[in-house]
Amino acid sequence: LPDNVVCTANSQRTSYLETKFNINLDSLDDVVFYNPGNGRASQTLSSALASSWLVDAAWGCSHQGDRAACNRLANLCVLQNYEVDSSSCKLYSALLEERKDLPQYHSDEVQPELDWMYSLPWLLYNDAPASFTARTDLLTQVSFNTQQYAAASVSDLVFVLSAYHLNGTWLGLYNLTTQFQLCGGIHENLGKWLRFGTNFENSCSLSVTAVQLWGAVAGRVGRELVGENPEALLFDLYLQDLGGRFTRSFPDSLYPVPILNKSLRQKGVAVNADTEGVSNDVLVRRFFFYDLKSAVETPGEPSLGFRAATTFDLTVSVRDDANSRIFPPLLTLQYTDRILSAVTEQSELLKVQFKVLYSMDLSEFNSSWTILTVVAMVSAGIAWFFRMYCFARRRQNGTLDFEAMRYGVFQACGTVGVACFLQCASIAAYWFVFYKGQDAVYTMIPEDHRIGGFYMILRVACIFQVVYVCFVVHRQVNYDIFFIDWEKARQGPSQGMTSKHYHPISVWRTLFVCNEWNELQVQRITSQEFTLITLMLFLYGLQLKGLANFTPNSSDLEDSPFTNQSQVLRFALATFLFLAIILAQVLFKVFIYHRYIEHPLGQFADLLSITNISILLLQDKYAGYYIHGFSQLPNADTNMIELIAQLTKEQEASSAVAPRGLVSRGQTQELQDNQCFEIYIDRDLRQKYDSTLMSCLNSTKRQMEAQSTALLSSMKKPNLAPGNTVEAQEEIAEVFREFIRKIMANHSQYIREKIFSEKLLSLPPDMTMCQNSVFYHDLQNRFGQYMFYGIEFDLAIFDILIFCVVDLAVTNFAIAAFCCYGVAYVLKYYRHQMGENNISEKTLVDGRFLI
Repeated sequence: LPDNVVCTANSQRTSYLETKFNINLDSLDDVVFYNPGNGRASQTLSSALASSWLVDAAWGCSHQGDRAACNRLANLCVLQNYEVDSSSCKLYSALLEERKDLPQYHSDEVQPELDWMYSLPWLLYNDAPASFTARTDLLTQVSFNTQQYAAASVSDLVFVLSAYHLNGTWLGLYNLTTQFQLCGGIHENLGKWLRFGTNFENSCSLSVTAVQLWGAVAGRVGRELVGENPEALLFDLYLQDLGGRFTRSFPDSLYPVPILNKSLRQKGVAVNADTEGVSNDVLVRRFFFYDLKSAVETPGEPSLGFRAATTFDLTVSVRDDANSRIFPPLLTLQYTDRILSAVTEQSELLKVQFKVLYSMDLSEFNSSWTILTVVAMVSAGIAWFFRMYCFARRRQNGTLDFEAMRYGVFQACGTVGVACFLQCASIAAYWFVFYKGQDAVYTMIPEDHRIGGFYMILRVACIFQVVYVCFVVHRQVNYDIFFIDWEKARQGPSQGMTSKHYHPISVWRTLFVCNEWNELQVQRITSQEFTLITLMLFLYGLQLKGLANFTPNSSDLEDSPFTNQSQVLRFALATFLFLAIILAQVLFKVFIYHRYIEHPLGQFADLLSITNISILLLQDKYAGYYIHGFSQLPNADTNMIELIAQLTKEQEASSAVAPRGLVSRGQTQELQDNQCFEIYIDRDLRQKYDSTLMSCLNSTKRQMEAQSTALLSSMKKPNLAPGNTVEAQEEIAEVFREFIRKIMANHSQYIREKIFSEKLLSLPPDMTMCQNSVFYHDLQNRFGQYMFYGIEFDLAIFDILIFCVVDLAVTNFAIAAFCCYGVAYVLKYYRHQMGENNISEKTLVDGRFLI
């Protein structure tokens, strides 16, 4: 024998180790399986591997400095999931304490120089986890764009596995690519997770009915690495940290990656099982993939159980104090134990997962989000206060009654809903632009569960906007509308009579105008059908939905089963495309269609002038719109020849024909021809209207409601109006005609043109300072707010929020589009039916004439 080599019996070695390190090795061959699938919380088995290897490994490491023996001892501790009470881990800790003052092993090749004693492998991080996961000594700079070879920054990370045989033999260094993706897949897609910023998940459910399945999976991993003994491999994980240096050797400048083993046990307690972060966790270095050796009780016999890593979660965090720099990655593992005797064909499926997450600290975002929320709510409050101020002016009453409180609540929903939508849209746009467009790494898209506040605000915006739009539509189907017919009765001979009589004024012009107004009620500036079809064309036809993938490459639009989509990016993409399609339609309508083809509202005003009928609209008690339809024709009930002759005369010689508007020739031509006015009437006129006509209408409505108890009775069209109601209508019509004639004769006292601030803010006049009713020129056809045409902005946000919130729930753009269309169809149907009923009720036109 060589000098200084002493032969000792195994029992003497055991006794010596027990005495030297004060450790009881009576149970050195025990291995504990937790939640092994047989209904028990744990089960202890004898391990022939530990009983045959442990003492020799500890002796060789302690007395001979044999690195293979030290690795073998460390491997036995790792197979016990670092249970501090296991004999192998006790011996490792004792040797570590004994050599704490000796030089470190491989200290020149591996940084940082921590906790790696002479001839002992590094297993545990002894300090607080944050001192390692928050280190700033990684030199690698990362980029979202593909970099040239040997560039200062890298777009693809290189992870390296240091492989060890169970007996302690070092097997070499190997690239980590697809080895631990048990679910398999297309090989070209399995390595995409190495591209920086590409979140990746490859998960499935696998059966445990046969150990051979796990052996085959483990065998694939082993063959890719070393080609033999696949079920007996352990690994240390590193990141290649070149820091912009050029090297021809592989690997070079390895940085150790800490491991968070969720199954790690200390005195039987899974200390890493909590989900409150890594502040109190224990980080380790070495891990194994599959263990079929520890549960062999008798050499040569089959194993009684197995332990396999079923969850691999790799997290790479971006530093917020330095652009394009990262913290040390963290690999999180979860092991599953099974006793083979409990495995049957009916055994549950195990979820197997390989997940890579690129993230960043959200403390700065949370602060910005809080500030943005405050700004949004303050802005909403200011907008709400201004709306209530205008409402008080329109109703000429500052009393806080039930009507004012109800109006205030719904207006609050409207302002808060829009503010929340803009807040979410701005944040989503920021992430979308920077994540997809940045070269140097400034920010990362947070995973969905970390920004629950974003989705809560988005849902609040949707709910509030739905409530507000329903309120606006309800007001649209309850406004007061009154037709003023200026036609005079014609005098002429009656059939069979020689004397002249006045012929009755035809009602068909009123019926025609009423039908045209009814058809305008649900028209919109944009087409929802066109918007949704075009949106689906962009998302699915052009594959733009791939822009929502958790990958920084905006040109990578392919669907991948391993690349998830961010809900934030989906919201940003859908909102941007929605707004772009809507804006394109609005610009086309405003600058081309309305100017050169037709403007529905302008054409309707022209129609009123031809039919000699005016319309008075009052959505508030004292405020509304008046469309002047007083015709310059001698009679509107005329033949085609007279009608064309008068229109030709108006077109060729406008000076020979009186203007269509209310004002005289002393004003500009635009104001002379303007037929639309925003009006604020005095209390006396409103009182006459209420006492004369509205009292009769309300009485008739109550009688109809008393006769019908059906749930949908309100959707039924009104019947023919009683005679007293028709007489009341004619009486109040004469009052309105006298009122308009008075204004035409003294237009300078009533008709005004808004100053710049009133136009900008749509500010109503202070009626307490006015002695007469006030008419403002409405040159923008704002009376369209009584129909869908004038609330396009609210309806657009309504559609976007419905679409995005449904997509948030189902993660399917097609289903979201279908639901969006369905909700809008119900709203449109309600608006059409109830609006038609309101027109029929207020104008006394039988609902059967509205077609």
